[in-house]
Amino acid sequence: MDSLLPQFDQNDINVIKWQLNTDNVNMSGVVYKCAHGYPAVILLKPYDIDKATGLKKLNHMSVSNPLWLTCPFLNKKIHEFESFGYIRKITDLINSDRNLVDLMKNSHAHYYYLRKNFYCKTFGEISSIEFSNKILNTGIGGIKEISNIKCLHQHYSHFQICSDNVAGRVVHNLLNGINYCRERLCDDASK
Repeated sequence: MDSLLPQFDQNDINVIKWQLNTDNVNMSGVVYKCAHGYPAVILLKPYDIDKATGLKKLNHMSVSNPLWLTCPFLNKKIHEFESFGYIRKITDLINSDRNLVDLMKNSHAHYYYLRKNFYCKTFGEISSIEFSNKILNTGIGGIKEISNIKCLHQHYSHFQICSDNVAGRVVHNLLNGINYCRERLCDDASK
């Protein structure tokens, strides 16, 4: 997967720090950039470096949700959709159609293998049943019951690499093709 990710540079990291309001950006790559060329979805690293030992240690959040939406415009718009009840509306839409349910099952399977490969590439084969049960055996956004939706941000991020993600596609359609800000919000961050 790493070889498929667009290269990123210090400017991308500076923008992401600004977008997320943090100095700690622990990512493996940029998955998707907006029309202005700024990071919008990133792939997080599955590990942190232990300061005491210098060894890699599992970052549970990064492995359970490896894709992260960084674009402030999209975060705000998708939050608005959630506040208008679209999590329930999209869940009901998907569960009312067997073909959509099957596409979402494919999407969750894709996400499962993304996480598993992501983890194994860093730590080797999975041997811990606890790890497998707590992280890998959940759906997109860490949901335990895949017939539900927890976070439209996660589904939209995943849709950028998996067109089977119906929830992400619905969010994409709700945006009416406006998937970047007109104001170029991130220009200030890249200076």
